[in-house]
Amino acid sequence: MDKELFYSEIGPILGCAAFRNAFSSEAGLDCGLLARKTLHEVGHVLGAPTARESAS
Repeated sequence: MDKELFYSEIGPILGCAAFRNAFSSEAGLDCGLLARKTLHEVGHVLGAPTARESAS
């Protein structure tokens, strides 16, 4: 995705994973950060816990 998503309560959204789908935004990210963010979202698709799940 080449656009930045922004929510006023949260701030910029660089990626999201839900169920078996994920996206990463490349807007304003260098290649290294984009790669790390994309792998992070793929991890969630494969079953890695979210920060909320890890905290509880």
